[in-house]
Amino acid sequence: MNDILLFKTADQRYISKSDFSRMLEDLLIPQTEILFLHTGMNFGLPNPAIKRVELLQHLYEAIAALRVPTLCAPTFTFSYCAGHDFDVQNTRSRMGALNEYIRQLPGAIRSVDPLLSVTLLGRHTDLVTDIGKYSIGENSFYHNLSKQQNVTFLFLGTEVGACFTYMHFLEERAKVPYRYNREFTGNTIDGGTQYRDTYTLFVRYRNVIPNNRSFDYQEKLKVAGYLHVRKLGDGSAMSVDKDVASAVFNELLERDPNHFITGSFDPSTADATFELHEMVAL
Repeated sequence: MNDILLFKTADQRYISKSDFSRMLEDLLIPQTEILFLHTGMNFGLPNPAIKRVELLQHLYEAIAALRVPTLCAPTFTFSYCAGHDFDVQNTRSRMGALNEYIRQLPGAIRSVDPLLSVTLLGRHTDLVTDIGKYSIGENSFYHNLSKQQNVTFLFLGTEVGACFTYMHFLEERAKVPYRYNREFTGNTIDGGTQYRDTYTLFVRYRNVIPNNRSFDYQEKLKVAGYLHVRKLGDGSAMSVDKDVASAVFNELLERDPNHFITGSFDPSTADATFELHEMVAL
């Protein structure tokens, strides 16, 4: 059977399914039990000869072929933050086409979280079913994940510095001064049931400006040999183990609680106002 061409690069080369599969195999950390997937897909233009859904199917098949016991993908909606209802089965993820494809697969379980829902396929179902009302704090998916061993974060076509949500859980655990817990209330629809609910999110104060040091953190992981990076076409992918990523991040926060923001946080000027709006990141 001929190999399937998935992407066309800027220099007119094609990225095949076997190319993509080999990259994944190179990036998978041995003994990975849980794979958490961030996606950006900047490897090239999608091959116009195949349908969009076929492309997503081939990408997912390559990931599934790794045979990791549990696959997790963020399917965040931030619904209550924008004043929208959250429909567990039908509200689309804002985290990219592949994540949305995974959400709709048979057997996929989505956490009932109107802010930071996560979709899971595989063994560790309690990660998304045994959660509370703190989206990124106590009894959240991320809290559950923090207790697990052999967790790998995989970034496909994106980078640690751009979209590592787990770092915000580490900020919450460290109680960084420039974020605070804010409640959001809205309607959740789950099957035939609709109800009013309230969830809490660890948000930045409005006048706090993040800096670009998340990319310095990424480089620190890479230089230390903890971050595995592979080029593919016009983009790249990377992977890192949860525990080493956490240790390096926590070390940076211990040295300077303001490491990831511009300037130093002054509690006397904290602006806790929040206007409902569409969000794609914390």
